[in-house]
Amino acid sequence: MDLLTHGDRAAQTHVAICRVEQLYPFPAAALGEVCKRYSGLKEIVWMQEVPENMGAWDFVESWLQEVAAGLPLSVVARPRSSSPAEGSAARHAQNQERLIAQAWASTPPQKGSKR
Repeated sequence: MDLLTHGDRAAQTHVAICRVEQLYPFPAAALGEVCKRYSGLKEIVWMQEVPENMGAWDFVESWLQEVAAGLPLSVVARPRSSSPAEGSAARHAQNQERLIAQAWASTPPQKGSKR
């Protein structure tokens, strides 16, 4: 994930990144414990590089709502698509930067919304 190695990462001290490597069984309790470590937690954002309908978002959303316990919850992903490919490397790089900028954004969207 480019978020971890992006050149702007060091300046984004308001964003904590937690990778979820196991989706089933979903580690809701462990993720909840991680969230408790951040007393200033204001929102949870699920980020995936693939289109929204091809990643894990549809599966994890209900689990994350439980973990979020009322905090705003959103997804950062490419738009829903019938293909994972964007058609050009330049478009892919441009959209990748857009996704990263959305992940760094500090204005929380409405619960369950896309950023």
